[in-house]
Amino acid sequence: MAAAILTSLTSYGEVSTIDGLMMLDTARHLAGGGMPIVERTPGEPGRDGRLYLKSAPASTVLLLPAVWIPSAAVALGAGERARTLGEEFLASQIGACARALVVALVFLLLERLSPGRRANIGLALLSLVATYDFQYGRSYYPETIVAAAILGCTIALVDVATGGRRPEGGALVIGALCAISVAFRWETAAFAPIVAFMLLRVADRPERRRSLVAFALPLLLAAIVLGLVNAARFGAPWRTGYEGESIVRAPWIGWIGLVVSPGFGLVWYAPAMLGLLFPPVWTAGGAANRTTRSTLVGLLSTAILLYGSWHAWNGGLAWGPRFLAALMPLALVVVFDSWHADAGARRAGIALVAASVVMNVLLLVAPFERFWAYARVNGWNDEQIRWSIGASPLVNQPRMTWQVASNLGDLDRFSRRAAERLGVRATSARSGPEDPAEILRSSVLLNLPALWWLKARLAGVPGWICWSIPVAGALAAAWTIRLAYRGW
Repeated sequence: MAAAILTSLTSYGEVSTIDGLMMLDTARHLAGGGMPIVERTPGEPGRDGRLYLKSAPASTVLLLPAVWIPSAAVALGAGERARTLGEEFLASQIGACARALVVALVFLLLERLSPGRRANIGLALLSLVATYDFQYGRSYYPETIVAAAILGCTIALVDVATGGRRPEGGALVIGALCAISVAFRWETAAFAPIVAFMLLRVADRPERRRSLVAFALPLLLAAIVLGLVNAARFGAPWRTGYEGESIVRAPWIGWIGLVVSPGFGLVWYAPAMLGLLFPPVWTAGGAANRTTRSTLVGLLSTAILLYGSWHAWNGGLAWGPRFLAALMPLALVVVFDSWHADAGARRAGIALVAASVVMNVLLLVAPFERFWAYARVNGWNDEQIRWSIGASPLVNQPRMTWQVASNLGDLDRFSRRAAERLGVRATSARSGPEDPAEILRSSVLLNLPALWWLKARLAGVPGWICWSIPVAGALAAAWTIRLAYRGW
């Protein structure tokens, strides 16, 4: 509950990205009994020539409640503007609940590693703001669901390794979670061999064959269902809409860049991950610790090799850290669990987490969508953004955050712009490319922590109530850090 409240306090109530609007478009069509086509580009032409969302279909299904509930409100007399507000707010809260689930699973995994430790709840709450994956808790990006599935797989592997669960039962759970992950992001199918290998390691020899069968059954069922969906959308079970986005030349540049480049590097945008260099991380004994570490190493290595070789990182302007966001909660568990064994690691870890919190705050106030517009207005190309320090978010996030802060005294004007854009977002007239200069001027990407401050102002909520939100968030963050540090 605490995690859900903390996440909701800093989640957005307005969809501000093209992907987010596309997902809502597809959910509207599906809720109306039609195929999940998109109303705006980019998309992938299907067998009937219409544009279809190329994301895995589970994201569309997840958003159906965000369409159904506002539709019921409209039927009871609310207007179309209320429908749009309701859809976008509920969509963002689905993401917030998913992020709260991740926190709960972080706590459960920490309990498996060090049962009854008082710091576990504080560390789990601290995971909300310790890496850049927190910015995906503000919306309904599928990375959050994948993170939950990965944590669930690791918990089941630990239970099998420690004798807390029969291998066949654990394998069935793990296979189902892997299937859910693939249903939200196609490329996570590459994680399945790693998880299967870990399952063979922790299961006793007589039970390995049955465990593999139990693991494969949910994946086979998911492959059949997803294949039928792809056949209906694109004419073939193996087509997912990602044609043309493939492995590129010199992938080792992508591997290095995903970890250390100024524009997208893991170590700059999630300093807490430097905690993986602490010796205590790799010396903790016990089957649970070894299983968790091995799972992280396998999945993180696979993700870097996969995404570092992929078109979206090397050939397009994508937010590099997002590709590793799903693994960050698991990495934090490995880092956090080592703190109780070494006071020096704990002090250094707190400093790294504090740096991560600062970066998360900057990303929440001025997210990547705003940086993308800022870069385009300044004429920076993709290569500059990835490799030039001067054109990287590392330098420009504080500058953009200051720009946003300087606009806080003119909230009325931004509230009026929010009302204008609300009417546009409720119609198909919102299709077409966004103008970067308009994005920088727009209230949509003013992106205060909790953009629904503006919506509260539109609804007549007194300003002192709106300002109480960041104060409560700051107090909660300070309490969480104190609890995590003093819990030993």
